[in-house]
Amino acid sequence: MDYALYCPEGLSNFPTNALPHLFHASYWESSDVIAFILRQIGGIEVTSLGAGDEPEQSFKPGQPREKWIRKRTSVKLKNVTANHRANDVIVMDGAPQILIARFMYGPLDMITLTGEKVDIHIMKDAPAGEWTHLATEVTDKTGRIQYRIPDEESLGYGLYPIKMVVRGDHTFVDFFLAVVPPKTECIVFSIDGSFTASMSVTGRDPKVRAGAVDVVRHWQELGYLIIYITGRPDMQHRRVVSWLSQHNFPHGLISFADGLSTDPLGHKATYLSNLIN
Repeated sequence: MDYALYCPEGLSNFPTNALPHLFHASYWESSDVIAFILRQIGGIEVTSLGAGDEPEQSFKPGQPREKWIRKRTSVKLKNVTANHRANDVIVMDGAPQILIARFMYGPLDMITLTGEKVDIHIMKDAPAGEWTHLATEVTDKTGRIQYRIPDEESLGYGLYPIKMVVRGDHTFVDFFLAVVPPKTECIVFSIDGSFTASMSVTGRDPKVRAGAVDVVRHWQELGYLIIYITGRPDMQHRRVVSWLSQHNFPHGLISFADGLSTDPLGHKATYLSNLIN
């Protein structure tokens, strides 16, 4: 049925024995009518992160735009797009809760946002809670913000959306803070070469390796915390996150390398070691 109702022209070039694997992956990724029917027959419920009866709260910046602190900022940022990013944060209850983000503009990080205000917001009752303003910080010379939540305001167990908004133009970056109990069990997935049938998540949209989405969903349904890790530089954050979302991979916490890494395997090993400790 899937072949009859939905068959992109490109599939005509594939050998017949490869089609079952492609359709097996397509069953999880597609949101067309036949996928809906198959989900009903199989009794599978597809839910998004924190799905519930209440709609997700839309965000409206509480602080109006202000003039840039530095006069040259408005000139430097003319006709360039924002490429802000931040790794999701995982901490144990009682440990310091530190939020780090970087604010850059233009392709290949041509422009660094230096010495400008950034408003930090958090949603404590996701997905339908109110956004709370935590603090306002100023970016350093590398475009970074590092903010430690005061101990008296530290958060308990949970997954909290974080939004950092640039005061000057209201561009922003979204990420998550996960506060977990000791010995939390998680499953860590690499992206390149594991999820992708090719070795690149840039440029063209690479194909999903057959069964990749199924495997992640399996571990998610068993109640494990899902973590995605990649040795790719954080400047590719938005592109990779969009690729995961486009192919309906379950929500998970994501970690990128800080800038270009000459040792991606070393980066992953260090991250896993820190995660365990």
